[in-house]
Amino acid sequence: TYVQPPEPGDSAPSLRRAMLVGVGWMVVMRWVIRGIGLVSTIILARILSPGDFGLIAMATITVGLVEVFLAFGVDLALIQNTSATRDDFDSAWTLRILQGTGAALLVVATTPLSIAYFRDPRLEPILWALAIGLVVGSMSNIGTVMFRKELKFDLEFRFEVLKKVLSFIATIAAAVIMRSYWALVVGLLTTSVLGTALSYALHPYRPRISFVAIPKIWSFSQWALLTNLGYYLESRSDQVIIGGRLGALEMGYYSIGSEISQLPTTEIAQPISRAVVPGIARLRHEAPRLRAAFVNLIAAVLLVAVPAGLGVSLVADSVVPLALGAQWVDAVPLTKVLGALGVIRITYGNAMNLLIATGRVREVALLTWGSVIAFLLVAWPVAGTAGLLGVASIKVLINAVLLAIGLRMTLRHLDMNRDELTAVAWRPLLAGAVMYCSLSPIFARLSVPSWWGVVAEVAMGAGVYSGALYLLWRAAGSPSGIETMVMSMLTNKLRSGGG
Repeated sequence: TYVQPPEPGDSAPSLRRAMLVGVGWMVVMRWVIRGIGLVSTIILARILSPGDFGLIAMATITVGLVEVFLAFGVDLALIQNTSATRDDFDSAWTLRILQGTGAALLVVATTPLSIAYFRDPRLEPILWALAIGLVVGSMSNIGTVMFRKELKFDLEFRFEVLKKVLSFIATIAAAVIMRSYWALVVGLLTTSVLGTALSYALHPYRPRISFVAIPKIWSFSQWALLTNLGYYLESRSDQVIIGGRLGALEMGYYSIGSEISQLPTTEIAQPISRAVVPGIARLRHEAPRLRAAFVNLIAAVLLVAVPAGLGVSLVADSVVPLALGAQWVDAVPLTKVLGALGVIRITYGNAMNLLIATGRVREVALLTWGSVIAFLLVAWPVAGTAGLLGVASIKVLINAVLLAIGLRMTLRHLDMNRDELTAVAWRPLLAGAVMYCSLSPIFARLSVPSWWGVVAEVAMGAGVYSGALYLLWRAAGSPSGIETMVMSMLTNKLRSGGG
């Protein structure tokens, strides 16, 4: 059931409006950015080989792992601090530069270990180049955090989209000229360099070196550091195992299959949480409104994430060969299995974001690390025999357990009954199951040779899901909720169009 948050004074409606506007900007931003990224992947997949993508995935895993070891979560520390001063921002910027420089040195120092683990000497110059990007990226203007902190998402939209467009142009141009994995390296470096330059062009804040507030930031960030490391390992542990046990070619199939399978859920549902979390941070001391915000957030996320995640599994047989070419057909089974992972991860991520925004970083860190250890203990011994699909299936199961535990922790923290969450979750979940079970055998018999066929499949999926959701909503007595809001919007749209 949709929960209307209480409105103490005039701040509640304005905050709610700002969060809704922020959701709109973040959704559009993510669609534009990922649209550019998708076009880039489609073009590059036809120029480069799966092994090229696998090699760069190995390098980015190494860089990301080192970087996250020194990730102090300064952005989140500033966002959740409602009284942050210039000393806080300058100290955060200083800490970020120290992090970037330390990470770059550590990448260079651990390059021999990476080469030994992945058994590919081509990694050395790639890792050195990416280390330079770490230093440059760490110098970006800390003032851009104010875009989110002050809910000015239109400015963040401009910043992120411009950075992506410039990186896209540089990467495609480099691929046409070089026709090797170095084109992907050029794209990553371009993102760091131009992203830093744009941050100063788009925000007037000029940071300076300061150590005044570092102890205060560290008191928050010590658990954020552990959480970020756990998040990274949890999200990339499957690729770490595959890269080390199966090689660059299999790594390429897995990395692209994983990206495609989770793209719909991350690009539709993730912007919602990115826009809402800063608002939730402002509600941390208002328990009734915080509970209402969480219920509404999960309802909105599931409404779009369920059909998106299950839908990509349904159309994988058609989309992957058409978009990437015949050389990527081995990524189809992975895309099908990992479609459900996107739904699980985005739901879990929103629950954890609420806990982090309300200061419960320690609990999130411990839970995340528990899931990492569980996955490694199960997946590592069987990766050689189970192959890509085996690792992917284990990943989905571990994340399902993680979601159940995470939701229970969140409900306990908010002093909520699980029935409140079940009331908004069962209809989209059941509608998604109806869509998948009814269309899966039909699509399995069809051979779709063109994009028009894919459009038809997507339309069928959307129609079955929407129809099932509507019938379930009516069968439940048309309760007030997200469906009510959608129906109201559609009705108003039709009336305005008819008038």
